[in-house]
Amino acid sequence: MTRFVFLTSILLGIFLLIRFLVLSYFRHLELIKPLFELRIFGRIKELPAIFYFLLATLIQTFLPEVSGNAVAREYRLILLIACLIFLSRVISSLCLWILYNLFRKDENMEATQKSQQQFIALIVNVVFWTWIFALFFQFLGIPASSIIATVGASAVFLAFSIQSLLTDIVASFSIFTDKPFLIGDEIKVGEYTGTVTRIGLKSTRLRTLEGEELIIPNKDLAQSKIQNFDKLIGRRMTQNLILHAKTTSPQIQQLISFIKKYLTDNTEVDLIRSHYMGIFQKERVGIHVETSFKVKSNDYDVALDILEELNYQILDYMNKKKIEVVV
Repeated sequence: MTRFVFLTSILLGIFLLIRFLVLSYFRHLELIKPLFELRIFGRIKELPAIFYFLLATLIQTFLPEVSGNAVAREYRLILLIACLIFLSRVISSLCLWILYNLFRKDENMEATQKSQQQFIALIVNVVFWTWIFALFFQFLGIPASSIIATVGASAVFLAFSIQSLLTDIVASFSIFTDKPFLIGDEIKVGEYTGTVTRIGLKSTRLRTLEGEELIIPNKDLAQSKIQNFDKLIGRRMTQNLILHAKTTSPQIQQLISFIKKYLTDNTEVDLIRSHYMGIFQKERVGIHVETSFKVKSNDYDVALDILEELNYQILDYMNKKKIEVVV
């Protein structure tokens, strides 16, 4: 007994020293702020002192003079479950850190990080807590076969009850693996356009252009056509002019030449075409001039600014040359 207490004290002292070193290293990490390292050591920092006492006692139950005792074996299982419960958040964060390093080469890691954490944390926690419950039932003397049969029957009943939720979860897993969009991407789903703010297990949230939060079930997203504007390679813009029917051919040619020169000189765009398209006759008779160009930036606001500046330049030129538009 004296040896047991002595070794427990020694181990407790060693673990408390390790805790002191962890706290010191954590203060260093707070200066450089690496995301996952801070999380892991933050979890270790939160472990109470009683955890170290339980861990030291647990190790002592493996000593030869007590390991064969039936009471020691039961006591060991209780201590193991208690220590695992304390360590649950540390183990979850450690698994996330390992997977984070595996995916670190992914150029979209920063954008996908939040959604990946949700799925990875869920899987890790389900496996971990299943293991803890299995140990607990083993301590109570309940056979594993009985547990599996009960859980299996309950799972079938539960699956029918929450079929819609399971469909959303499966769809969210599809979104996570296929990555049609990431957090921060601007997408269009049906008639709605917005920025992805969260990808959850049941739904995905968008911040619309009007500032509203739109919640879309993942099963609807999986069955919809999605336009991802963040994967654009430039933006194509079109500008249409309906000139007065009395506009002469030389005026039309000079206007088109002016537009082409302006867009060619602009390094932010690539001119596609600018042509006289014929007589416009839907509501009013007029001369139709259409110009198309590609903005190199993916930003829609930048494209609108360039189109606006082009309109100003055309307006000044038409006023100078006394070219009229159809009103």
